Amino acid sequence: MSSLSLNSVRPLLQRLSFWVVLYGLMLPTLIGMVVFDYYPKVDVVIMSFFRWEPPTVMEYIGLGNFLDAAADPLFWQSFQLILILLAVNLLKMWPGIFAAVALHRLANQTHRYIYQVLFVIPMVIPGLVWLLIWKVFMILTLVC
Repeated sequence: MSSLSLNSVRPLLQRLSFWVVLYGLMLPTLIGMVVFDYYPKVDVVIMSFFRWEPPTVMEYIGLGNFLDAAADPLFWQSFQLILILLAVNLLKMWPGIFAAVALHRLANQTHRYIYQVLFVIPMVIPGLVWLLIWKVFMILTLVC
């Protein structure tokens, strides 16, 4: 009877140890995300409710920083600029989206491939030229 229970528990222990190893391998990434990604964001939100200068003690002021920002005309000018840049970038995306949809809906595979290559080459060539120019500069710098 004990061999039956041991045989039935063994696969469960093997699966459990497999998952423990997988989560153990993920642990450094999760710790890094908490330390370098989540903690700074939470700390910034908490610090936004305080008045502080680095060598002095912090003083809780609640929403005072937000009210000061809302009363500052420079804040609203910068916000207006961001809205303009957002609108322009959204308008700039539409031709690319329409081209991608049109290419996706082409029935002939040969024509689709030709148009895709014709769209991608102008995107790749400037980067390659830039890379080759800097490669020449670096070789001349190392030779001289």
